[in-house]
Amino acid sequence: MSESGDGVAVESRGSLNVRAQALQHIVETVALEVPGVHRLDGALGGVRSGSPRASVRVRGTTARVQLEVACRWPAPVTRVAADVRSHVLDRASELSGVRLASVDVTVRLAGIDDRRTS
Repeated sequence: MSESGDGVAVESRGSLNVRAQALQHIVETVALEVPGVHRLDGALGGVRSGSPRASVRVRGTTARVQLEVACRWPAPVTRVAADVRSHVLDRASELSGVRLASVDVTVRLAGIDDRRTS
């Protein structure tokens, strides 16, 4: 049995129970830390429709994440998706204590309509 710095056995300190909604918020916030990811605000009848938007399923200390992010055109979409996946896996796990088994990322391009001409 190992002990923490305060002399209490690590095994007897208890456990952390992270709710899916809290993890969802962490994942969405962490995704915004990645260069190239932009926040898109939106709501329709009180339902969030902006980006980033995550769907999280938690089982015990493991979770699966589906995440949608937005980036501006032109953007290296493949690199943005890989960077988001890697950063969310590391940082969200570190902040929440929940091991992320998978992070599936969908990238939407934003700003294309702004470039159209009449």
